[in-house]
Amino acid sequence: MIESNQVMVDIQNFFDTEISSRKFRYKIRFLCQELGLSSNERQPKINAYLIRLNEDLIQAVTRQEQQRLSMLNSAFRQLKDSSRTQAKRELVSAALSGFYSLSTIPEHGNTGSFSNKVLRSLAFLGQAAAYLELEDADELVAEKLALAIYEDPKTAAQFLDPSYFDYFKQTLGLFVEDQQFTVSGGIATDTKNGLIWLRFALGQEWRHDLNQGRLARYTWREAFAETEIFNGQGGYDGHTDWRLPTIEELKTLIDLKEGDARKSIHFINNRVFPRNYDLFWSSSSSSYNDNVAWIVDFVNGSAFYGNINYGYGVRLVRSI
Repeated sequence: MIESNQVMVDIQNFFDTEISSRKFRYKIRFLCQELGLSSNERQPKINAYLIRLNEDLIQAVTRQEQQRLSMLNSAFRQLKDSSRTQAKRELVSAALSGFYSLSTIPEHGNTGSFSNKVLRSLAFLGQAAAYLELEDADELVAEKLALAIYEDPKTAAQFLDPSYFDYFKQTLGLFVEDQQFTVSGGIATDTKNGLIWLRFALGQEWRHDLNQGRLARYTWREAFAETEIFNGQGGYDGHTDWRLPTIEELKTLIDLKEGDARKSIHFINNRVFPRNYDLFWSSSSSSYNDNVAWIVDFVNGSAFYGNINYGYGVRLVRSI
């Protein structure tokens, strides 16, 4: 295994070569596009993260969670606004302050639905973009990008020029396709989160390496009843302990790098879960309203409350 300091050296040497050959500034435009700092025909990647940040803010339990999520949300919005106003330097400086604070949070642990490593990676990406806006040295921008990649390669990859991916895959060994899942027939094992998913929804079946048939839509209470029927009829893959996922479990299927709302590409790993549908029930109810429960909308990668009497899809899960 490569020592962490050597990984950083390798990444920085790579960027130094890019800077010397005058490729760096040209390629880094992709970062600006994905952070919403320049014109882009499609929605920038940061928008999906901002949706999640807002959702987590609503559900935040501790003041520390609220402060971190609010700070990141505000920093990215200030950075985006800076490219459209005369008060550019003031807004970028304010964003930089927030990004710096977030880049120093502990490596381990979680804040809302984000791991701290993801937050730190986003903070370093924000710093890199802020220095670009302030027209600082390329070496300083490259240093922050290297830190973002080292913190969480999968997050950073979504915001970097695609030509960088092969290099970082070889250097870090972390950009393996479908890294989160191991698939076998109609099941997908997520070892990262300790879950085993059906690759098809209730109403469908897995045949010829594809989910066949039409997805059935159920009310929330029907979803539980149909899950019992499914297990009672033998379940799948020799197991009869399949269940409706909690909202936190269902949100682990949201894949922000996959989706493109304008092209109707859902925010889920479409190779692992082909022919995915839009709205799916979780088992999580509301703490204040008996008539709603949590759902995930994979069209835009968000979670919200749905009326329990409406019909949505059901994808079952079991614990490893």
